Amino acid sequence: MLSVNDSENLWCEYSNLPSPSAYVNSTTKIKSTKMAKKKTPEENAKILIDKMFEIAGHDVKYEDIVERKDNWFWDWTMTMAQRDEWMEWGVDYLRKTNKYTTKKQAEINMSWVDMQWGLKVSDYEHTNN
Repeated sequence: MLSVNDSENLWCEYSNLPSPSAYVNSTTKIKSTKMAKKKTPEENAKILIDKMFEIAGHDVKYEDIVERKDNWFWDWTMTMAQRDEWMEWGVDYLRKTNKYTTKKQAEINMSWVDMQWGLKVSDYEHTNN
């Protein structure tokens, strides 16, 4: 079983986004290498979270939740259709701004974002097949 540190190390290694603990302490600085158009991990997280709230129809921004230490992502919901739209938008965004070589790589990173910060899906129906 992975510890919190192990999962954060995997997050940082395989993703261009900051580890979740980077937001717990606001004094944490995230190191990134600047390329022509490449965004920093924190800039990517801000843009993806803002877009998630926009697509879900909530008047909330990254700045409203960045200092919160609770499970803020449970306070709002989105539909499955909104989630799919956000995931598709995020994959396109990551491919364009971070020059991912494959769509699969961008999809994996968006799955990490959804797992870490995605809103609850209000119309999810779980079935056991």
